[in-house]
Amino acid sequence: MKIVRLDLLAYGPFTRESLDFTSAPHGLHLVYGPNEAGKSTALRALFGLLYGIPISCKDTFLHSGPELRIGALLSDEKGSLECIRRRGNKSAKGVLRAADDDALVDPARLEEMLAGLDENDFSQRFGIDYRELVAGGKQVVDGQGDLGQLLFAAASGVANLGNVLRQLDEDAGEIFKPTGRSTLLNKALADLKETKKRIHQSELSLKTWKTRQDELEVAEEKRGEIEKTLQFKQADQRRVECYVRVQPDL
Repeated sequence: MKIVRLDLLAYGPFTRESLDFTSAPHGLHLVYGPNEAGKSTALRALFGLLYGIPISCKDTFLHSGPELRIGALLSDEKGSLECIRRRGNKSAKGVLRAADDDALVDPARLEEMLAGLDENDFSQRFGIDYRELVAGGKQVVDGQGDLGQLLFAAASGVANLGNVLRQLDEDAGEIFKPTGRSTLLNKALADLKETKKRIHQSELSLKTWKTRQDELEVAEEKRGEIEKTLQFKQADQRRVECYVRVQPDL
C-alpha cells in the first residue's frame, strides 16, 4: 500500500490541510517542520485513518469529536481508494466514508490494502516517535522487545531478523534441551557425568592412600631386613659348600 495523499480535514490544529506525495511518485518523502508544527499530530492522524479514531481521542482542542475528519488517497497493485474517516473505533459502522463524506466505503478494501498489518506492527515499523525510539534503544541494549529487534536489524543491516532469531532458536534446540537426552550437548553432558563418576569410583581417598603408603614403607623396611639376612645365610651356605668340597682331600 502507498499513501498518495493524506488529508487533515479536521483534526488537531489542522483544517483542510493536505500532505500531497504525488510530485515524486517514487522514492523517500521527508516531512519536516519546527517543534509544535504538528508532525506528531499528523502521525496520529495517519493511525486514526488506518485503524480508527478512538472515542477518547485527545486531538479535539479545535474540532469537537463528531467533527473530526481524516481523509486519504491510497493505492496498491489493485487500484486506488479515496476515503474519509470519522471518529469511531475500527469496528464501528459508518465511520469510513467516500470522498464526499456521505457514501459508505467497505472497510474490507482498506483491510485488503493493509494486508494483515495490525496497528501494533504498523506502529513499530512505520510510526516510531521519539519516545518509542528511546524505548527501542533501551530494548536493543537489553536484548529484548520486538521494537528493539527492528531497530537492531535496521542498524546492523540484518534482514529478516525475526527469521534469523527463530533459526538460532531451532539450532540451539538441536544442541541442547533442558529435559532432553538425545541432543548433542545433553549427550555430551551425560557422558561427562558418567566419566566423572567412574573416575571418582576409581580414585582412592586421601586417608586410604596415606594408609597404603605407610604399609608400603613398613613392607619395604621388612624387605631390607630380609635381604640382609639372606645375604648372611648365602655366605654361610657358600662356606659350608667349600668345606664339603675339600673334605675328601682332608
